[in-house]
Amino acid sequence: MSSPSGNGRRGRARPYVPNHRRQRRSARRNKRRRKVAVLLFLLLGLLAAAGTVGFSSARSIQADCNLQDLRPATIGSNSFIYAADGSSLGSIPAEKNRQPVSLNEMSPWMGKATVAIEDRRFYEHGGIDFQGIARAAYNDVRAGRTVEGGSTITQQLVRNLYIRHQERSLHRKLVEACLAIKLSDKHGKNWILANYMNTVYYGNHAYGVEAAAQTYFSRRASKLSLLQSALLAGLPQAPSIYDPFKNPERAIERRNDVLKALYANGDISYANYQEGSKVTDLHLRPGRIYSRIREPYFFSYVRDELIKRYGAATVRSGGLKVYTTIDPRMQRAATKAIKDTLYYDNDPASALVAIDPRTGAIKTMTAVTPGRAGNQFNLAAQARRQAGSTFKAFVLTQAVSQGINPDTTYYLSAPLHYQPNPYSEAWDVQTYSHTYVGSTSITHATLLSDNTVYARLTLDLGAEKVAAMANRLGIRSSLKTREGAYVPSLGLGSIGVSPLDMASAYATIAAGGIYSEPMAITKVVFAGGGEDRNWGRPKRHRVIADWVAAEVTRILEENIQAGTGVGANIGRPAGGKTGTTENHADAWFDGITPTLTAAVWVGYPQAEIPMESVHGIAVAGGTFPATIWKLFMEEAIGPTPVRDFPESHSEPIWHSFSPGSYGGPPPPSSYYYVPPAPQPAGHAASRRAASGAVTAATAAIATDPGTRLAARVTAFATPLFLLACAVPDGGLFRAERYRDVHIYGLYADGFLRGDVPYRDLFVEYPPGAFAVFLPPAVLPAGAYNAVFKALMALCGIGALFAVALVLVTLGASRQRLYGAAVLFALSPVAVGPISLNTYDLFPAALTVGALAAILRRRELLGFGLLGLAVTAKLYPLAIVPLAAIYVWSVAGRSRTLRALAVFAAVAVLIVLPFAILSPGGLWDSFHSQSARGLQIESLGAGVLLAADRLGLYDATVVHGATGAATRDLSGSLPNAFATLTSLLQAVAVAAVWWLYWRGSRTAGSLVLATCAAVTGFLVFNRFVSPQYVVWLIPLVLLLPGATGLAAIALVGAALVLAQVWFFHYSHLFQLEGTSWLVVARDALLLALYLLLVVRLKTSTPSSEKTSRQIGLRRRRASASAVAGGSQRSA
Repeated sequence: MSSPSGNGRRGRARPYVPNHRRQRRSARRNKRRRKVAVLLFLLLGLLAAAGTVGFSSARSIQADCNLQDLRPATIGSNSFIYAADGSSLGSIPAEKNRQPVSLNEMSPWMGKATVAIEDRRFYEHGGIDFQGIARAAYNDVRAGRTVEGGSTITQQLVRNLYIRHQERSLHRKLVEACLAIKLSDKHGKNWILANYMNTVYYGNHAYGVEAAAQTYFSRRASKLSLLQSALLAGLPQAPSIYDPFKNPERAIERRNDVLKALYANGDISYANYQEGSKVTDLHLRPGRIYSRIREPYFFSYVRDELIKRYGAATVRSGGLKVYTTIDPRMQRAATKAIKDTLYYDNDPASALVAIDPRTGAIKTMTAVTPGRAGNQFNLAAQARRQAGSTFKAFVLTQAVSQGINPDTTYYLSAPLHYQPNPYSEAWDVQTYSHTYVGSTSITHATLLSDNTVYARLTLDLGAEKVAAMANRLGIRSSLKTREGAYVPSLGLGSIGVSPLDMASAYATIAAGGIYSEPMAITKVVFAGGGEDRNWGRPKRHRVIADWVAAEVTRILEENIQAGTGVGANIGRPAGGKTGTTENHADAWFDGITPTLTAAVWVGYPQAEIPMESVHGIAVAGGTFPATIWKLFMEEAIGPTPVRDFPESHSEPIWHSFSPGSYGGPPPPSSYYYVPPAPQPAGHAASRRAASGAVTAATAAIATDPGTRLAARVTAFATPLFLLACAVPDGGLFRAERYRDVHIYGLYADGFLRGDVPYRDLFVEYPPGAFAVFLPPAVLPAGAYNAVFKALMALCGIGALFAVALVLVTLGASRQRLYGAAVLFALSPVAVGPISLNTYDLFPAALTVGALAAILRRRELLGFGLLGLAVTAKLYPLAIVPLAAIYVWSVAGRSRTLRALAVFAAVAVLIVLPFAILSPGGLWDSFHSQSARGLQIESLGAGVLLAADRLGLYDATVVHGATGAATRDLSGSLPNAFATLTSLLQAVAVAAVWWLYWRGSRTAGSLVLATCAAVTGFLVFNRFVSPQYVVWLIPLVLLLPGATGLAAIALVGAALVLAQVWFFHYSHLFQLEGTSWLVVARDALLLALYLLLVVRLKTSTPSSEKTSRQIGLRRRRASASAVAGGSQRSA
């Protein structure tokens, strides 16, 4: 038996060898099992987390997708303001312009284009279009750019209305999709489409299709064409990129994409698509509906009133429709009245407010600042300027309300020195003209606008009471000084007020003492259709007794008839008061009628700049403000029936009143003059005193700045004028004698020999012509020709000075002033040899000189010059009625009658000696002139000359048929034409008179009417010599603007066509071909007349001004009704 350790095969044990391959396989299996276990664990965790998140998200989305609990965003819409006639005044500015409209108020193309480009399957899906999302992505990738949106119209509407935060997130997308489905279930497709197109942004502040249509095409959404709709439908995707104003090429590409989508959708044919795609003109017409504001001052006033009640947010985007009281016709009349009166860029500004005294409705609120457009400050409602003497109406009202009878209560008119204690500042009061009338009634002092009387009256009444009365009547401005005190100068208008305040206060007087709160808004309609009924109801209450208002009204009426307000007389019941502040810094006219009250202010808005030389005059209340008020009222109430002021239903209650210590004792005489205190040299009051005193008239003219400027312009142009006079043949310094100079010399020589003109000599000229015929004859023989030319050159220089003076008076710019002077100086070259060889420069200089004197308020001098001019040539007679109308309007009846008397006296003094020395001779001369035939240069002859050249008529020329050295057409037809042209001449001149009488009787209109009357007299005269055109040269240079340029061109062309300078004038006598030139010249003069008449007519109110003069109501209460009666100051 062998041992285990033996070497035998069976008995020996085998050694252990490990199986590494199996172990590795086992390890790999175990590792996989562990990974699977981990993955399973993680998967279970992720599933649990996802479930938790999903559940939470679902709950969050469900919470945010509750359509019933969500309020749509308020996008807002524009608020619009409308005038009384329903016309739009504009939209209140807002960041977003939007006007919601129904689908029926949109063009059908707009809806089709929007659906085609934004959501092709809009009518098929339920708010979410998965097919559309896939298609959009495919098309965008294929095109390489965004050509189709992925969101549906419903989703975009949801985004506009309900999604507050526009961040890009899955949650927002899911909520948007959920809401889109619910919105689609709740509302129909048309509702969704209409709301989408009313809220989507189209660029340039336009939200909604109506705002977009107005912004880009100035039309309603209902009027959009196919191409316009396609353009707008493509904008919402990228409004700034496709902005047609800034990027028209990109906009056209986008529009063509929309057209292609319309074609693909079957809405248009391929031909329509092709044709539309070729159009490159977008026909944009930027709208102004959201930016244009009519009547900006009134608009801003209404906007501020709305903001006070509703707040700025509601007013700007609440979709309000605001209806107002403003009357566009009256508004235009007010603006025109201001611009017709103050028409130069350097003129002062003016504001006008008109109120219906029966309701308080603001009918007009306007302001014009010449040469400074875009002034944001409301001069009509916000400006606070001193009222001047217009405030005296409130002092008068307070006095009457205390029972002070203005007719029988007398005050002292004399300079006042008021200093209640040595430590206070003295108050020195004087009148505007520095003339005083001693003891005078309050009524008379009102008509004189006597400051000294009203200063004393204010001191007696108390400034506090005057202020309280002004506040009761309608003044809303504070009437205290900065120190919080009421000062006596308040009664003279030293405290600033607005035109709106003054119009309101005067309206209370016109309404018989009933105050009506100024009303600008009649109705406000909200976006939803509701209406605020608190607007439009007049708020009225009585503040003074009716008899007090009637008494004040009566005195204001007298002031327009015979006081400082005569320039505002409109020929129907009206009253008013002028006002002028220290140094002419402010000028007012506040006037009343039974149906309309208006306050007019004139001044410089930037500062209290003295208006001492505007159009050559110092501006006072009776000048430009009264003119503006009159022009406005004639147009505003001219078409309406004449009404009277409300009658008082109670008798006046007068109390015994003895003026206090400020009234002063009456002087021994009823009239005396107190010299004013000495003023420093150049002081405004000193200049006014000098100009008002007859004995200092020469000094006033010499120191007047307008006169000095005209003299400088004349000195500048005189050398050029003399040089031009020497250029033509027969001119200055030349021996040639042309035209009629030798005839003038024969008349003068005969007169000096003792022959009596018109008896011993046949003279075809009026007697006044001897004023220039005789002076050259007193010099040595042979010098007559040269001296006469020199005399005419002096007349030309005088006419040049008068032209400059008129232009200075009218406020012409320096450029225009010197330009007119240069044109006049060069005119002898155009006139030719006849410029100094006829005496027509003499009446021309007299005529324009008379015009200058009248415009500068030297009426007596002006009419005296007209009297002399008429005796030299008859044509200035056409100007006399115009000048009388103007003087009547600005200076009154008395001044006009005195001026006409001067005119008649001068004319008679010149004509009467000749009539006495040659009985019948003067009449024979006049008759021979009036019996002359049809001169070949007249307009009537021009018609026959044209017929002769055309072979329709055989003209015959005769020479000196009636003793005059002219060539006329003879025959029955020319005689008939001569009679007809004489009738037309009278009608033409009378038409100008009538238009001026009915129109704006301003200085500018007088110049225009004068030129028109002289032109009518000339063009329809039966004998027209070329030198007659000289009459027009100084007049056309006075016309402003395009009218002046056209008139100068017509007169210049007429001078050239007269052919005087080119020596073809004699060809007219043989009826040669150049006769066409004189026909053309007469046609130009006729065109000039028509131009001036049309221009004059445009400044004339369309309605006839009533001729019925309403007598002033004279109500006087019996003094015996009051114990003791009213006493004079003692």
